[in-house]
Amino acid sequence: MRRIAASVALCLAFATEAPAADDKPADARTPEKAYGLDFVIPGMTVAQLRTTRFPGGLRLVCGTDRELPQIDPADKPALTVPEEMAKAGADHCAVFGPEPKHKTFQIQQTKLAGNPADFWILAVVDDFGAQRVAQVLMAQPNTNFADTVDYFSQRFGTPQQRTTTTAHWKNGRGEAMVNATSSGETRIFLVDNHLQALLTERISQAKKK
Repeated sequence: MRRIAASVALCLAFATEAPAADDKPADARTPEKAYGLDFVIPGMTVAQLRTTRFPGGLRLVCGTDRELPQIDPADKPALTVPEEMAKAGADHCAVFGPEPKHKTFQIQQTKLAGNPADFWILAVVDDFGAQRVAQVLMAQPNTNFADTVDYFSQRFGTPQQRTTTTAHWKNGRGEAMVNATSSGETRIFLVDNHLQALLTERISQAKKK
């Protein structure tokens, strides 16, 4: 499953939107927690994520890495962001692994709810110069939608919004969304609201200049 271009484009578009408001009154909110997975949590530093021991010689690669491995040409677009986002401190990363036949590195899948999933992150440099995970984007076939929603419900609790094609969890700190699209692809977002708002504000201020 290699729907890189479409999924990356959606991730970048989502990044420029303002985070959804938390419609619960302050005294009714449960303690805010990050909506993350075992190995990646929005808000963590990219340096922390790089310490993850991915199997089979896999490694996290970001577009702004000083030394890039020989990337398969088809996968290079997955490491780029629009110029306005790059100037705002954004970067795109994915998990790559060696492809011996062509001596290149290709994007590799991970697993979510026991099923294979495409995986990328959108990183943002915070106000202190640390590169952090602002968004996690994953993609699976729509046949995995129910499994993924059940998996997230066990981790995050009952979603605030639930339809036959969408499940959405949110609090003041972050958001998680699972969306089954008409194209047959389920797209999964995990977002750090602070970092997303920071990126949105930088882009907005740059446009005013």
